[in-house]
Amino acid sequence: MSNKPENYNSLNVQKPKMQNQFNAFLMSVRALTIMRIIEVNGRFNLGLLFSALRPLLLVFVVGVFIRGFNAAFSLQDAFQSVLFCGAVFFYWQEIARGYNFLDSRKNILYLPNTSHLSIVLAEFCGAVFIFIPIFALSLLIFFVLKIDIDLFRLFESILYASIFGLCYILPASFFCFNNNIVQQFASYIPLIALFTSCVFYPLSSVPDEAKYYFLFNPLVHITEMVRSAIFFDQDFSHVNENYVLLFSLVLLMSTAFSYISNIKR
Repeated sequence: MSNKPENYNSLNVQKPKMQNQFNAFLMSVRALTIMRIIEVNGRFNLGLLFSALRPLLLVFVVGVFIRGFNAAFSLQDAFQSVLFCGAVFFYWQEIARGYNFLDSRKNILYLPNTSHLSIVLAEFCGAVFIFIPIFALSLLIFFVLKIDIDLFRLFESILYASIFGLCYILPASFFCFNNNIVQQFASYIPLIALFTSCVFYPLSSVPDEAKYYFLFNPLVHITEMVRSAIFFDQDFSHVNENYVLLFSLVLLMSTAFSYISNIKR
């Protein structure tokens, strides 16, 4: 065969593409999940252990701090007050931290069956995979300590945290892509949220004049939703699930604007 250009055109060469799109997506989820855990702590097993220890460490810190003021505050009280609130918050935080994963792994976009959206969805699914054993461990601790919990309400709060996390990471990842200034600003959001989302303390301990402003934070509604699954004798009428959904919808709608701004850059 001669080396004429028309001979190459007749070959109909295409970019390699995997036949099964769903399998391709699952493979990307697995790879990105392992990559994220390795980034946390160098090895897969230790990285997963470190992720599981975060809510337990939070229980220890809060328990020691409160016990210094109240000797009657027991280890069981610490687990009951903080464990699941911390687990659900760190689950959202794990999702939120994926906003710059694409920016640090630009070459992934050149792989077959890979796009910005598929990588973001894989990041979300990776966070779900990481925290399933953490939630299971927390439930086991509650069972051993014989602490009652409304499982339906708990799963409902995890669902709302998932929706809010996904709707947050979609526009954030577009805004942060190739934008160092926005990345610097976004890096502080999970840390600020840790101290302003009633993870360490219930909303009832916040001064009345400040509660109104705290309730603008959708994560406060989610953490208080978790507490409502544990403390049955307390009033949680301030929790508004519709506000979380509305806030998430606004973030989701802003994805189009962030996508357009990303294209212009």
